[in-house]
Amino acid sequence: MTKFMKTLAEAFAVLKPGEVLLLPGGWTGLTKTAYVVYLVEKEDDASFALTVCNSGEGLEYHPSKFFSEREAFDIPAPAGAGQEEADHLKLRYQTCLRLPGIAASRITDMGFW
Repeated sequence: MTKFMKTLAEAFAVLKPGEVLLLPGGWTGLTKTAYVVYLVEKEDDASFALTVCNSGEGLEYHPSKFFSEREAFDIPAPAGAGQEEADHLKLRYQTCLRLPGIAASRITDMGFW
Protein backbone atom coordinates (compact mmCIF):
# COMPACT_ATOMS: atom_id res chain seq x y z
CA MET A 1 0.00 0.00 0.00
CA THR A 2 2.88 2.38 0.71
CA LYS A 3 4.22 2.01 -2.85
CA PHE A 4 0.73 2.65 -4.22
CA MET A 5 0.35 5.80 -2.10
CA LYS A 6 3.76 7.05 -3.22
CA THR A 7 2.74 6.57 -6.87
CA LEU A 8 -0.60 8.27 -6.21
CA ALA A 9 1.06 11.22 -4.44
CA GLU A 10 3.42 11.64 -7.41
CA ALA A 11 0.44 11.64 -9.80
CA PHE A 12 -1.29 14.32 -7.69
CA ALA A 13 1.89 16.42 -7.59
CA VAL A 14 2.13 16.75 -11.38
CA LEU A 15 -1.50 17.86 -11.79
CA LYS A 16 -1.96 21.50 -12.75
CA PRO A 17 -4.84 23.53 -11.26
CA GLY A 18 -8.05 22.50 -13.02
CA GLU A 19 -6.74 19.09 -14.10
CA VAL A 20 -8.46 15.89 -12.96
CA LEU A 21 -7.20 12.39 -12.20
CA LEU A 22 -9.76 9.57 -12.53
CA LEU A 23 -9.35 6.61 -10.16
CA PRO A 24 -11.41 3.41 -10.22
CA GLY A 25 -12.58 2.05 -6.89
CA GLY A 26 -15.27 0.11 -5.13
CA TRP A 27 -16.14 -2.23 -2.33
CA THR A 28 -16.96 -5.88 -1.76
CA GLY A 29 -19.40 -7.05 0.91
CA LEU A 30 -20.57 -10.51 1.89
CA THR A 31 -23.13 -10.70 -0.92
CA LYS A 32 -22.58 -7.65 -3.11
CA THR A 33 -19.85 -5.83 -4.98
CA ALA A 34 -20.01 -2.21 -6.09
CA TYR A 35 -17.85 -0.05 -8.30
CA VAL A 36 -17.28 3.67 -7.88
CA VAL A 37 -15.22 6.30 -9.65
CA TYR A 38 -13.14 8.88 -7.82
CA LEU A 39 -12.26 12.16 -9.54
CA VAL A 40 -9.41 14.07 -7.92
CA GLU A 41 -9.24 17.67 -9.14
CA LYS A 42 -6.41 20.02 -8.29
CA GLU A 43 -8.10 23.29 -7.30
CA ASP A 44 -4.88 25.24 -6.69
CA ASP A 45 -1.37 24.54 -5.37
CA ALA A 46 -2.67 23.90 -1.84
CA SER A 47 -6.00 22.12 -2.29
CA PHE A 48 -7.90 19.43 -4.14
CA ALA A 49 -11.52 18.45 -4.64
CA LEU A 50 -12.64 14.82 -4.50
CA THR A 51 -15.77 13.72 -6.37
CA VAL A 52 -17.14 10.25 -5.65
CA CYS A 53 -19.50 8.82 -8.30
CA ASN A 54 -21.68 5.76 -7.77
CA SER A 55 -24.82 4.74 -9.64
CA GLY A 56 -24.97 1.09 -8.65
CA GLU A 57 -25.19 -0.74 -5.33
CA GLY A 58 -26.12 1.52 -2.42
CA LEU A 59 -27.93 4.02 -4.65
CA GLU A 60 -30.97 3.76 -2.39
CA TYR A 61 -28.98 5.60 0.30
CA HIS A 62 -28.24 8.60 -1.94
CA PRO A 63 -30.26 11.84 -1.83
CA SER A 64 -33.10 11.68 -4.35
CA LYS A 65 -36.00 13.73 -5.66
CA PHE A 66 -39.08 13.08 -7.79
CA PHE A 67 -39.39 15.02 -11.04
CA SER A 68 -41.93 14.94 -13.80
CA GLU A 69 -40.34 13.67 -17.00
CA ARG A 70 -40.78 17.10 -18.54
CA GLU A 71 -39.21 18.86 -15.56
CA ALA A 72 -36.31 16.38 -15.42
CA PHE A 73 -35.41 17.08 -19.04
CA ASP A 74 -36.46 20.76 -19.04
CA ILE A 75 -39.13 20.24 -21.72
CA PRO A 76 -41.99 22.75 -21.70
CA ALA A 77 -45.48 21.28 -21.23
CA PRO A 78 -47.73 21.44 -24.28
CA ALA A 79 -50.67 23.82 -24.18
CA GLY A 80 -53.59 22.28 -22.33
CA ALA A 81 -51.52 19.60 -20.52
CA GLY A 82 -53.56 18.31 -17.60
CA GLN A 83 -53.08 16.17 -14.48
CA GLU A 84 -52.19 13.15 -16.60
CA GLU A 85 -48.91 14.85 -17.54
CA ALA A 86 -48.08 15.48 -13.86
CA ASP A 87 -48.63 11.82 -12.91
CA HIS A 88 -45.55 10.56 -14.81
CA LEU A 89 -42.85 11.05 -12.18
CA LYS A 90 -39.24 9.86 -12.25
CA LEU A 91 -37.01 9.41 -9.23
CA ARG A 92 -33.61 11.03 -9.77
CA TYR A 93 -30.67 10.17 -7.53
CA GLN A 94 -27.65 12.29 -6.72
CA THR A 95 -24.97 9.94 -8.04
CA CYS A 96 -21.94 12.15 -7.42
CA LEU A 97 -20.74 13.94 -4.29
CA ARG A 98 -18.06 16.66 -4.57
CA LEU A 99 -15.88 17.48 -1.56
CA PRO A 100 -13.91 20.68 -2.25
CA GLY A 101 -11.07 22.29 -0.30
CA ILE A 102 -9.10 19.19 0.72
CA ALA A 103 -5.56 20.12 1.75
CA ALA A 104 -2.83 18.64 -0.44
CA SER A 105 -1.23 17.11 2.67
CA ARG A 106 -4.47 15.22 3.44
CA ILE A 107 -5.16 13.89 -0.05
CA THR A 108 -1.69 12.27 -0.13
CA ASP A 109 -2.13 10.74 3.35
CA MET A 110 -2.70 6.97 3.31
CA GLY A 111 -5.27 7.36 6.11
CA PHE A 112 -7.46 9.48 3.83
CA TRP A 113 -7.87 6.61 1.39
